[in-house]
Amino acid sequence: MASGSRESVTRTIRIEKANDIVLVQEADRTGYSVNALLGQIIRRYTQYERFHSNGYNISIEKNIFVDFLNHLSEDALIEIAERSGAENINQSLLQKGMPVTLDNGLMFVRQSLGEYQAWFRCDLHLENGVYNILCTHNNGRKWSVFIRYYISSFFEGVLNKKVDTVIQPKSVHFKIR
Repeated sequence: MASGSRESVTRTIRIEKANDIVLVQEADRTGYSVNALLGQIIRRYTQYERFHSNGYNISIEKNIFVDFLNHLSEDALIEIAERSGAENINQSLLQKGMPVTLDNGLMFVRQSLGEYQAWFRCDLHLENGVYNILCTHNNGRKWSVFIRYYISSFFEGVLNKKVDTVIQPKSVHFKIR
């Protein structure tokens, strides 16, 4: 699915009153219009959820997740991340009908991992031909280690890009050339 097209269509939908009340309250709280909020919900479904509603992803409370991380050795985290990162990102792009390119990989990290799966907050900047990605989170150093190897395995292993990283307890900074 092409993510660059912003041409719109008008569509009328019928929703339950209780859902409308929640949408209006959420729109007021966030400062968005109900239409913009519905657009975000539909975009999230069309670009992410429809591909991941088959039981491949699970939702788990953060404290349980962090406990799992803390019980794994750093070597085990690195092995899992390197094995799964390149394969999962590559497969996700192909499943969505997207070519495996640098731009689509960057979009996947920012949108799918950052925005939709909430792995981290992702800030992405292009500076002198170098992509700077800062992934910030509050899940501890081991999550930073996992993120570093998961993402690097795709850009280095699949796209043959040079990746420099700095790992901090609450962030990972990538420079991709």
